[in-house]
Amino acid sequence: MRLLPGNTGFVQRLFLAGDLEILGKQTLNNLALLYLYQGRYSEAEPLYERSLSIFEKVLPANHPTLAIGRGNLEQLRSQLDSGA
Repeated sequence: MRLLPGNTGFVQRLFLAGDLEILGKQTLNNLALLYLYQGRYSEAEPLYERSLSIFEKVLPANHPTLAIGRGNLEQLRSQLDSGA
């Protein structure tokens, strides 16, 4: 069952477009998390990377959200490495 109708590419383009970048950081992370839970690892990885990149631009280096984002990306890459 798909939770988002049709192609979700428009969601990615919307939140990667200029001024909406900061507003979309959490949405990108949430979409990546959804893909992770659905086993859509290759689709989740670029979203996690982009979300983390945005967080790194707007948050201090010691912010807990960065640690969580890095942990999410590490978990995903572990799943990819295990061939899941």
